[in-house]
Amino acid sequence: GLRAVREARGATHLPLFGVGGIMTATTAVEYARAGASLVQMGTASFAWPRAVTEAIAGLVQWGQEQRISAWDDLVSRPPGANAPANRLDLLDPIESSGEG
Repeated sequence: GLRAVREARGATHLPLFGVGGIMTATTAVEYARAGASLVQMGTASFAWPRAVTEAIAGLVQWGQEQRISAWDDLVSRPPGANAPANRLDLLDPIESSGEG
């Protein structure tokens, strides 16, 4: 979940997919701030069919209030990253160090 995204963000520049417990716009923002380039609402969409629509509306409203217009502006970047976290760099630090 959220902790795994935080830990992975510190180790790679690759895009991360946040999954687990995302029920509202608030939890989606928490995942972005932890470093998730994308989020998935699975169980929430089965339990409440309007969950995704409500979350998107909540994100739009929150973004307007915070003056944030793009998801990429929320996504936490790993230390030293200049490019957006959702950009796939071919020379990722893990791959180039031989650890990956």
